[in-house]
Amino acid sequence: GDFPESLTSLVVVGAELDDSIFPLLADLPNLRELNLSRTNVTGQGVMVLAGSASLRELTLPELSISLDEISRLEKSLPLCSLRIRVRDW
Repeated sequence: GDFPESLTSLVVVGAELDDSIFPLLADLPNLRELNLSRTNVTGQGVMVLAGSASLRELTLPELSISLDEISRLEKSLPLCSLRIRVRDW
């Protein structure tokens, strides 16, 4: 289902989640924090969020994103703190 527009924080750690989540998240005008550690999302998928005006903290799984994608995200989300988590399991 859809998320409420008032959603400001979403933490989904260790879930069977993939890039299909991003179109649902892209239209959330108040989303400030997103943690997708230990999920199956990819750097290519997360680029849907590039340019988000509200996102301030983004945590992603390390194995799913390239250095080029990290660089592009940092440029497109200048106000956002980007964290890449190393898989520990």
